[in-house]
Amino acid sequence: MTDGTLVAAELDAAGYLESVERCRSKYPELRILTGMEIGQPHLHGPELTKLLAKGNFDRLIGSLHCLLDGTEYAEPWELYPHHPADEILREYLTEIPRMVAGSDQFEVFGHIDYPIRSWPAEAEPFEPADFEDGLRMALRALADGDRALEINTRLPLHPTILGWWREEGGRRVTFGSDAHTPGTLATGLADAAASASAHGFRPDRKPGDPWLLAPRTG
Repeated sequence: MTDGTLVAAELDAAGYLESVERCRSKYPELRILTGMEIGQPHLHGPELTKLLAKGNFDRLIGSLHCLLDGTEYAEPWELYPHHPADEILREYLTEIPRMVAGSDQFEVFGHIDYPIRSWPAEAEPFEPADFEDGLRMALRALADGDRALEINTRLPLHPTILGWWREEGGRRVTFGSDAHTPGTLATGLADAAASASAHGFRPDRKPGDPWLLAPRTG
């Protein structure tokens, strides 16, 4: 970041894809997909177009980590000491429709509850009902934009939010443990799958594909 301008570090796409191919050759019994998480994709359109032209990625996750604070961008945990927590979360949710409208370069929206990870202890405890309008607006924008919602297990997604996703037209979910270390890989995925099943989502024919909302019966 320089003078409030976001500077995106360029991924070594060729090196990344080559390393995946080496892993596929070494472990043929595993199905290894390629993927990329794109922070604030609506702010990096030209850079992403250039990057995505360098190879094929099986899954593109768009995420929102930062909000504009004056002339610079900051993460929620950096904003909470200087701004009310409820205002930060509402601004975060308001930015999601802008992100959907501003970029078609991602298919999955990651960790919609990202600001809750660093929710300040001195604030009122987070309750989805306190932010229902904003959450539903964000979920509706994602559904209307034909995006999938990631159920991220770093912080288990509140079942109320998953229920609203279905009510607002959401038809697909994916899963991610957001593992930053080998030992946390796949943590919580069984519970996340159970929660998705309870809300009517079922696996598609291929294990790596998003789960789909099952048709209503009866």
